[in-house]
Amino acid sequence: MITEMVKAYREVFRRIDRALWCRESSESSSVVQITSSHFGEGVTTITLAMALFMAESHDDVIAVEANLRRPSFSEMLGIEPAGSLEQVLEQSCSLERAIQRAAGYNFSILPAGPVSERQDHDVLLARLRTVLAELRNSYGYILVDSPPVISFDDASIISGVADCTVIVVASNSTRSEVLEHTIDMLKDANARMLGTLLNKREHHIPRWLYRLV
Repeated sequence: MITEMVKAYREVFRRIDRALWCRESSESSSVVQITSSHFGEGVTTITLAMALFMAESHDDVIAVEANLRRPSFSEMLGIEPAGSLEQVLEQSCSLERAIQRAAGYNFSILPAGPVSERQDHDVLLARLRTVLAELRNSYGYILVDSPPVISFDDASIISGVADCTVIVVASNSTRSEVLEHTIDMLKDANARMLGTLLNKREHHIPRWLYRLV
């Protein structure tokens, strides 16, 4: 599925990559938050597909699963993590141990869990700044899978430590008013908006015909 997503969104990912390269920053690395309005819009799949695309031309890409609400990296990639982001934030596991490579993919991952429902997520995410600062020393592209904006405060907290934010929007599902509210909430958190990515678009006519329009 991830490979197919790269094929479907190659041009979009290329524009994002170019925008990151042109971004004026004193930092040599880019922390990109990927989020949405609600669950089910495809944030995790887009994050992993974007990481796979960027790994084609960059050897310093990592996908960070900062979604401590419904983590799915391990299930989607078929891995048994030796450590997790939650454990790193709890300071019960080293960052080096938690980072790994999924078989067949040329990028690193930092899975979220499994996570405990008893955790104070705000406290844990407040420590994310230190983790991302450490990752900047080794990675040029740090893609952060975030929970949805409207459901939790997590995304707003994460946007404060990211260089820019991409919002995934489910076609024919997310209402424009909801998207506007999402953008307003992120702007209130001083997020630096890179753009939106339309996902789950249905092509009712063959794709090649769209290119003739």
